[in-house]
Amino acid sequence: MKHIVLGVALVLSGIAIAGQPAFVDEFDEDTLDARWEWFVPSAGPTYELTGSEFELYMPAGSFDAWVGFDRAPRLRTNEFETAEDFLIETRVTLVEPTTGAQNIHMGLIVEYKDLAGGPIDGWFYGFYTPYATPNLVFCERVGDRSPQSALNVFTTSGVAEAYLKIERIKDDVSFFYKEDAADPWIFLHKASCPGQIVTYVGMVGKCWGSSLPGRAVYDYFKLGDPESIAPELVDAAPATAIPDMPFCLQTVLLKGFPLPTWSISASPAPANAPTVSATGFIEWLPAAADLGKTFTFTVTATNMVAADSTVLEVTVLNEFSDDFDGPALAAGLMLTTPNPGPTLTFTDGWAVLAHNGYGTDGVTNFDTWVGFDRMPRIEAHLPTCGDFFIETMMTAPVTVPGAPTDFHVGIYVGFDDAGFDGFFFGPYRNFSDLKLERAGVGYQVVLLGAPNELSLRLERRGDTYLFLYKTDFGDAWLEYARLTFPGELVRHVGLCSKNWGATSPAVSASFDYLQAGVPRAEPPVLEELCPDAVNRATVGDLFAKRLYYVAGTPKPTVITVAPIGAFDTAAGVYSVTPAAAGTETVTITAEMEGAAPVAITFELEVIERGAMFEDFEVGAAEDLPLKTPPRELYDPIAIAPSPFTIVGDAGAKNLELAVRSTADGGVVYDSWAGFDNAPQLRIQAAELPDELEGDFTIET
Repeated sequence: MKHIVLGVALVLSGIAIAGQPAFVDEFDEDTLDARWEWFVPSAGPTYELTGSEFELYMPAGSFDAWVGFDRAPRLRTNEFETAEDFLIETRVTLVEPTTGAQNIHMGLIVEYKDLAGGPIDGWFYGFYTPYATPNLVFCERVGDRSPQSALNVFTTSGVAEAYLKIERIKDDVSFFYKEDAADPWIFLHKASCPGQIVTYVGMVGKCWGSSLPGRAVYDYFKLGDPESIAPELVDAAPATAIPDMPFCLQTVLLKGFPLPTWSISASPAPANAPTVSATGFIEWLPAAADLGKTFTFTVTATNMVAADSTVLEVTVLNEFSDDFDGPALAAGLMLTTPNPGPTLTFTDGWAVLAHNGYGTDGVTNFDTWVGFDRMPRIEAHLPTCGDFFIETMMTAPVTVPGAPTDFHVGIYVGFDDAGFDGFFFGPYRNFSDLKLERAGVGYQVVLLGAPNELSLRLERRGDTYLFLYKTDFGDAWLEYARLTFPGELVRHVGLCSKNWGATSPAVSASFDYLQAGVPRAEPPVLEELCPDAVNRATVGDLFAKRLYYVAGTPKPTVITVAPIGAFDTAAGVYSVTPAAAGTETVTITAEMEGAAPVAITFELEVIERGAMFEDFEVGAAEDLPLKTPPRELYDPIAIAPSPFTIVGDAGAKNLELAVRSTADGGVVYDSWAGFDNAPQLRIQAAELPDELEGDFTIET
């Protein structure tokens, strides 16, 4: 029997959402509803309708779906594309496997159109079994293109059985679960996925590596409008602000539909009033007059059901400058220990952050990475979208076992993220090895020799982060890396110590001081990398020119380009696709309040486009060298038959290029430095017509 739930919209391929009656299937028929598609990219998985449930079965094997491949079986809705709000819901029991340590994930799926051109993108949500027990509730997006949920939410019953719900409201995707029908929904995870088009929703199973069979039983499936529900806000921790450093914080809306309107008030009144956007984003510029005061911001979200408020306390301090003389941390700094056990002591003007290999439970180390956070740190809650710096000096950490071993200590910056995201910059596995990591990504190691001390500094200028170091306090700063990460909001800054791996060493790290604040004023930098370059473009083709660009600080830098083209501040690249031939005088200007503008001007010559088009409309490949200019069939190995063949009918002929495998009498057809054995259809440059001299594009 189908339950009809009245809603308020748009019917796409027979699937009802956005205002139409919900689609609810209790799987009590002996055939699938016509609105379903059983999709099996790789043979092997099967399904069964039991009369009251849908059962999805995967034999042992690899039925995974990730970046570039899709073998996961799923029961999904007929294709539809929507940017509308919706929810999907089910009750699922993982029947197999009955134990953990298996590579299986079964539950719900929301599929996106893969904007990268691959076969799949989207979310998998359900029971995830690589850990000790199979009752971990977990969601992840293909390729980790959005943060995954935490790897620590298990059903309290110990059984892999739960109700699951996914809500998509505007750009946000939220994940909920509960263990009993009468229970309220429990929030698990939320991610913002702007610009995504949903193509399918349904139920999925996937497995990878070596794994037992997987079997999941679904009681029902529901697709409909999100439920009207009062807003519920997540309380924010007390925060610190610094004069002239923009304060920016995203209020977290745990649930609420329709989406609420927002308001904010402050007590006492600061010099500049805070604002809140239509998405709950708070912005405020503290002034010098606010120094030493604590402000109470009350943020309220209101919809047609009800309203909810959260209170945020913000204290305005000067820049942080703690010489670690003790006996406590300076105002605004705190010791954070997500995994109990680490200690902080002060010895002769040094802060000593120490921990054993494992926490008080004796089994959990102090690692932090995508989806989990266990490392101890000295930190300030400093939500900002403005420029800042953080700096310290440290000596070699003491580890047991001794280095090299699995530790990373130094500067830490945490982004505003539902899971964990941020930087770790400092000694890595050895005091003489300097490395930067961002959760999920590692960068190059710089060998420092045998330093006695190490100074570290991180600066943010606009969207660019400068990572600096020196091994003698009196030396000039050296640049480790300059990286751009547009749009990130910083939530915390501080010092950290983390370990991992089978050894998970005990670590004792000593820091001499911590400074953080607004960088000294520096104008923007905009320079030619190659002043003598010939800037020539072709009508209709993309022209790009790289410049050396660094944003000014601490005020925003504004870029203007005239008369044509655009400048990408993240890449430092000017680009344009000219529409007409001629000569343009291009000027790029960088301006920051309080500094003189800097500009670059260059002449851009735009020429008419010449072209030589090959359509392969010949009788045989051997006819190509007879054309003007001659097309050369380059085949240095010359093993019969020829790798060049013309296929297809007149008007739709193609060149087919095929070589034999080594198992079939072929050889290694490779071209690299010093050898050239790959067959090629090519034209000698000297044979090209004069109008194609200079810049060019090739296309096929």
